[in-house]
Amino acid sequence: MKTLITLFICFQTLLVFSQNLVPNPSFEDTIDCPYFFGSLDPIENWFSCGNSVDCYHTCSETVNAPNSPNGFQQPRSGESMIGLVSYVWEQSSGWPNYREYLCVELSEPLSIGERYFISFYINCAGYLPGWQIIASNKFGVRFSNEPYFYDENSVPVNSAHIFSNSIISDTVNWYNIAGEFIADSAYSYLVLGNFFDENNTDTIIFGGQPFGGSAAYYYLDDVCVSSDSIFANNWSSVFESKNNNKYSIYPNPVSDVLTIESEYPIEFITIWDLIGQPVVEAKILDIRKHENLDVSDLKSGTYIFEIRTNRVLLFQRLIKL
Repeated sequence: MKTLITLFICFQTLLVFSQNLVPNPSFEDTIDCPYFFGSLDPIENWFSCGNSVDCYHTCSETVNAPNSPNGFQQPRSGESMIGLVSYVWEQSSGWPNYREYLCVELSEPLSIGERYFISFYINCAGYLPGWQIIASNKFGVRFSNEPYFYDENSVPVNSAHIFSNSIISDTVNWYNIAGEFIADSAYSYLVLGNFFDENNTDTIIFGGQPFGGSAAYYYLDDVCVSSDSIFANNWSSVFESKNNNKYSIYPNPVSDVLTIESEYPIEFITIWDLIGQPVVEAKILDIRKHENLDVSDLKSGTYIFEIRTNRVLLFQRLIKL
């Protein structure tokens, strides 16, 4: 019982008092379906601040997830993910220091002197039509006081607040890049990409013919910046039941009515958004083991579903269509 109470306090603290400063962190909030490469217009909050960044979505025929022409991959969460070039080999393409960068304005500026924890996921696409495919390291993030801008005349700055020294070559699994830093300025913008030049970036060759050149292309999903290390490391995790399937929720994804079944009497149900705010709270007064919950008013996106019984406290990812 003491362990259960401790877990309850930890998760309540995690979800209520922590905050992801990145709006639309999984790219699920959209105003339209993306129809072509190089446009982030359908994705709320995010914008390209260096060349041509792509958005993939399950609704699209052209830039479809998971059936992207740049390599099959399911979004790590929800129905949307980003794709961008992190490196182009200048000798093969004639494009010196070509990079693509993704930007977002944080929900509030960083506080000078405070420690922040960053977490995001990338996956190597493994294919670009007409290009020789390479994998690279140095994918990372920089914070900025103003909107970042990079074009064909720019030169990488060879520094980042967080980056990976490992060459990410896995085309199947999502790779987590995480780190921490103490804010030395009240940064308002987050920028993702490779901020290092050719001499400071390591690569390996996958294959293919370099008709258009040699490039490293990555998918990106689930971005978090938080002053809480536990929240940053776990906010986008799938909290699955480990109690021998003693409860279930269905359908998931859900459109209108969510059905919850539990071996134990249900006491409380909460649905949290991905910045730790409760959007649905339901206390089950007659302590039933079966409950139908109307979620038709929820916006489409990814949520964390919490069920509290008299025995366990459980969490699971919930997708609202």
